[in-house]
Amino acid sequence: MDVDFVHNFGAVETTRPAAEVLDKSIKTLMSPAIRVAEDTGLLRTYALMLQHNLHDMPIVSKEEELVGVVSRVDIGTTILSAWANVE
Repeated sequence: MDVDFVHNFGAVETTRPAAEVLDKSIKTLMSPAIRVAEDTGLLRTYALMLQHNLHDMPIVSKEEELVGVVSRVDIGTTILSAWANVE
């Protein structure tokens, strides 16, 4: 496997992982996704993102289909723009 395109790949590593490790599919590493339903409130979503140290959160429909991804920036911008409209 040629990984020279990755900047500084191996700068810290002095050994290469075994082929059986490198040949594993990503599915073997996956855990259930942390996601929220599309009708979940902003503050609950943000709290879950903080709790799980996520910068982005998948948003799913009632059928568990991905409908979007929200970021901390999206939530912060929405809250701040709402405050700007308060007189």
